[in-house]
Amino acid sequence: MIETLISRSSGLCTPKTRSANYYLVGIVAAFLASSVLLWNYAGSFNGDILGFYRIGAVLPHSPYLTPDEGVRAQGEVGYDGQFFLSIALDPFLSHAQSLASLDNPRYRYRRILFPMLGYALSLGRHSVIPFMLVIINAVCFVSLVVVVARLLADKRSSTRGALFVLGIPGFWCSLLLTTSDLMASLFLALTLLAFTRQRYKSAALWYGLAGLTHETMLAAAGALALPLLFNKQFRCAGAMLWGCIPVILWNLFVFYHVPSVGSTSGILENFTLPGAGLVQKFMSVSAGPFNAKWLFDSAVFLLLCATLGFLLLSTGARGGLRFALPCVLVYAAFFICARITVLAYYPNLLRVYANVLLLFVISLACPLWPKASRVVLLAWTALGVIFVTAYSQGLI
Repeated sequence: MIETLISRSSGLCTPKTRSANYYLVGIVAAFLASSVLLWNYAGSFNGDILGFYRIGAVLPHSPYLTPDEGVRAQGEVGYDGQFFLSIALDPFLSHAQSLASLDNPRYRYRRILFPMLGYALSLGRHSVIPFMLVIINAVCFVSLVVVVARLLADKRSSTRGALFVLGIPGFWCSLLLTTSDLMASLFLALTLLAFTRQRYKSAALWYGLAGLTHETMLAAAGALALPLLFNKQFRCAGAMLWGCIPVILWNLFVFYHVPSVGSTSGILENFTLPGAGLVQKFMSVSAGPFNAKWLFDSAVFLLLCATLGFLLLSTGARGGLRFALPCVLVYAAFFICARITVLAYYPNLLRVYANVLLLFVISLACPLWPKASRVVLLAWTALGVIFVTAYSQGLI
């Protein structure tokens, strides 16, 4: 009783209270994620699990799917989820059509961990794999909220702030379109947690897994080692950077094993001269057409610009958050150098920069302007609700 009163009066949480808070935010996250999944599975997708992959009608399908099975994007290429599904159904690319079903084989095959885990947990059963990938993403979403709660608790901040992770629209994109972004973000958060606790070998493990899930994590998470190098903590930096070795070896394997036909690195397709894509985006926003889609797209883009600027100020000004500044700078560089192809389509924009908002939620541990930070996150939550509702109703 006395311990509880002391913790309340001081604003700190006892271990028992913190554990209860972790369970609470985990339960809320699990309830929301499962509710949205069931709503879409039973309603929007009429009990068809392949609805979560937004399969197009342009490219050849996986040989383990019938030609018309699960097609929701008529006349379109589809979305990234279908490529993760193709790899999960045939992770060793033993069938020639599996390779043909990928729009950019080398690029897609580098992100191996998510589809390979789905294959392994399904014991290779093709009928189970589509369900398993969706379940993995749901578990990653819930786990991500809990890990952020632990990060906030370590910084003596309220764990309830982690619930703002549920308001990040890009994570709902990943959940409803079944991409690897949720898993990559979870590994990034675990890397940050291990790093702040000075457990650099653990950070290396999560860093390596993040890089095998999404190649951009090599830069985003690896940048954390820079302050260690500047402070001449070479052993600590080396312990962490060991995590990039499996990723480098896997990329070399992909380079030599997967045919180059139809493959690119993805760099030139996604990045250009600094500011060129942003100028094009501002011009497209100002040109219209001024409808509901334009309003949502413009709100997403402008709010992202404001959030990134706000985050740079917060991490640069607050000592307790400077550990995250290298990650923020990497995402700022990604944003400044992004092509219009990344910035134009708002599901891409929301997913690619979801970790900017994740880092912004973590910045609640030491906010520059607390009330303004919560207003920004509430605005993102409103956009997340709009996206989930519109997508579930077939409006997107």
